[in-house]
Amino acid sequence: MKRLSILPLLLASLPSAALDLTVGSGHFDTRASIDGMMSASIDLDITTLSLRQPATPIAGLPLHWSMRLELFQSAYANRVADFVSQPVRTDIPRLGSSIDDLANDFTAVPVPADYHVYGLDLNIGIGHGLLDTDRGSVRIGLNSGVTLPFLRTRNLATDANLLLDVLDTTTTEIQTLKLGPAMTASWQASPVLTLRGSWTYDRQWGRLDNELLASGIGIDGSYWQWDIGVELHSHDWPRGLRWLQNGHVVAGYRRSRWDFDSTTVRLPRASAVVPAMLDMAFTQETLYAGVGIEF
Repeated sequence: MKRLSILPLLLASLPSAALDLTVGSGHFDTRASIDGMMSASIDLDITTLSLRQPATPIAGLPLHWSMRLELFQSAYANRVADFVSQPVRTDIPRLGSSIDDLANDFTAVPVPADYHVYGLDLNIGIGHGLLDTDRGSVRIGLNSGVTLPFLRTRNLATDANLLLDVLDTTTTEIQTLKLGPAMTASWQASPVLTLRGSWTYDRQWGRLDNELLASGIGIDGSYWQWDIGVELHSHDWPRGLRWLQNGHVVAGYRRSRWDFDSTTVRLPRASAVVPAMLDMAFTQETLYAGVGIEF
């Protein structure tokens, strides 16, 4: 994260016609499973800080570019995660254990722990206008960017008899690139109120690092996001908001989902190595509000 801390400054320095800065509050839900051996779901409350560049013409080209950088973070929250396995339906060759042993080893165990998620989600779009009028616009194009969620778990119960020897503190780091189609639209409902929305569906690929599993596990999957919001413009702001004479107030709701599928990992257990499939999904819902400045 440290090496990425200058991203907001670099992006803000790019040519722009307007910038929105918003803060938000929402939920970040993590679901993971290892091919019928282990699964868990953790839901955390998060806060977000977003910097958004609305669609801006690219000089000399019939194209627009846009950007949104979001930083998100939760506090450490205590949760009880039910780690569940299905040993009777799982074929693990050369493990050296009977079905009874497996049932004793892998029975679902509630594990109390402190969880903390943080990271960033960067989207950069290039689009072409399908419809541009004085009241609104519709644009289609491509979205690209990076996603870097980090999930930290600490004080994990050491007496939980799980598939792996669990460490007291673990960190899961995911680094992905994404690319896919996108659409944005806006409509001026009145002289002071503008409605806006965006949608994208991307393929993404990258790597996952985790002390319990391995380093550099290749992952691929999908990413989608939709965002609806309103902008409030006025030429007669109250005295405390006169600095918004060339700006606006913005609020909205955003939902994002990252799916990572068909990831092969090799799980050590005693002297055996068990190939398995790791599936993960993150869902984020955020209500946000802030201000925008037009240049």
